[in-house]
Amino acid sequence: MMLLVGMIVSVIVFGALLQNFSDGRLIQVIQGSAVMTIILNVIAIWKQETRDPTKMREGRDEPSFKESWDSFIVGAGAIRRLIALGMQHVLLEPYGGQVPGCPWRRRRV
Repeated sequence: MMLLVGMIVSVIVFGALLQNFSDGRLIQVIQGSAVMTIILNVIAIWKQETRDPTKMREGRDEPSFKESWDSFIVGAGAIRRLIALGMQHVLLEPYGGQVPGCPWRRRRV
C-alpha cells in the first residue's frame, strides 16, 4: 500500500516540479530525487538491529524456494498484493520513459 501511495505522491511532486520543462530542470529534479533517496535510505538503516551470528552459522536448515513460497502464499492478502504489483507493472511501465515534449523523443511521421 505504501508503495502505491509513494508512487502517487511522487507523480504529483514530479509533475509540479517539471511544470516548466527544460533539460536543465529535468537534471535538477533527478539530482534532487537522488539526494532525497540517499537521505531517506540513511534514515531507514539508522540503528537497524545488528546481524545475529548464530543465525548465520553453517549447517542451518535453509528452506527451499517451494517452502518459502508456500509460507508466503498462505499469508493474508498475498494474491491481492501480487495482482496489484502485476497491474502496476503492466499499466505504468510503458509510460515510464515518456515525457511530453522531450527534445530527444523522435516524432514519427
